[in-house]
Amino acid sequence: MAHERNRVLVIEDDTAIGAVVETILEGEGFPVTVVQECSPVEVERWIGHELPACVLLDGGGSDGFGESWHTAALLRAHSPPIPVVMFSADQAATVEARAGRSARSREAGFAAVLDKPFDLDALIDAVTGIVYGPEAGSATSR
Repeated sequence: MAHERNRVLVIEDDTAIGAVVETILEGEGFPVTVVQECSPVEVERWIGHELPACVLLDGGGSDGFGESWHTAALLRAHSPPIPVVMFSADQAATVEARAGRSARSREAGFAAVLDKPFDLDALIDAVTGIVYGPEAGSATSR
């Protein structure tokens, strides 16, 4: 299994947003892989080949955050756990994730929650704080 200490996996169904996030994070020195709409099974297969330092996870569709709750829980249950950043325009999902009261939000255990449209500094702070530790970034996204 390959592992770059600071690789970020971005799961985003919108190719334009994926490209923007890739450009921003690569500009900050992070190697980035962008994939579109990965099912939990595909994500497990992918991380079997390349273990990311963290995952930015979009809800990927019109059904809200949908299957991505399960994907986040799988990543958290992985050994070692892979930190997941919820990255969504679904306001109900981001509110639920921040509150952490539902079973699925607790199982997902998001390292950070970012609303779309996102603030560039919040994105960079969240990823930097997760990958390099809180002293490296202000992690203002939570």
